[in-house]
Amino acid sequence: MKRTILLVLALFAFAGPATAAGPAKQPVATGFFQGRAITYYDFGPIKLKAGNKLAPLWAVTNGADGQHNIVDTVPGRADYSPLWQINMVTFKDGMTAHLLKSKADVDAAVKAGEVTVTSTKTVVNCPVLGFGQKRIAGYSNGHLIHYFDLGPVKVAPGNVVAPLYTVTNPVGAQQHNIAEENIAPGRPSIRRCGESSR
Repeated sequence: MKRTILLVLALFAFAGPATAAGPAKQPVATGFFQGRAITYYDFGPIKLKAGNKLAPLWAVTNGADGQHNIVDTVPGRADYSPLWQINMVTFKDGMTAHLLKSKADVDAAVKAGEVTVTSTKTVVNCPVLGFGQKRIAGYSNGHLIHYFDLGPVKVAPGNVVAPLYTVTNPVGAQQHNIAEENIAPGRPSIRRCGESSR
């Protein structure tokens, strides 16, 4: 049986050198959640079939210096998803842009007539970091790696997926899932999704 799951390689986990200078690292973006800064991986847009769990993200098109994307949930909450549907927030002409750091800030700016919010159909794969997500061990090209298993996802045609093999009757506890290709954070060919064969 095959299923497609979201896999995120952890920054700290690749055991083999990606370059002569050492392991490459996946860039980390900064965002806002309820008034405080958070970090996340930005893997960009993803094409999905219907039926996936999505969470809203607000992107300010003409914000003040230091403005970042805004989310209203994080890992560990029932409504969290690493798949974010984008809402575009724009300050109206004549309004002075100021930092918006939470959904409450966006709602207040809408109520005050400062901004407009436009929903889009764009969904991005941006897993939030730093909330105790469990790291899963695996192998890639003979190297030990760690990744976050973000669960099943219904992907539409047009996404790049990579095979991930699960041994159903392992010899010992040291057996882990196996990625077919050589993958590491920061590689241009890094996959956003893995297709698990069981």
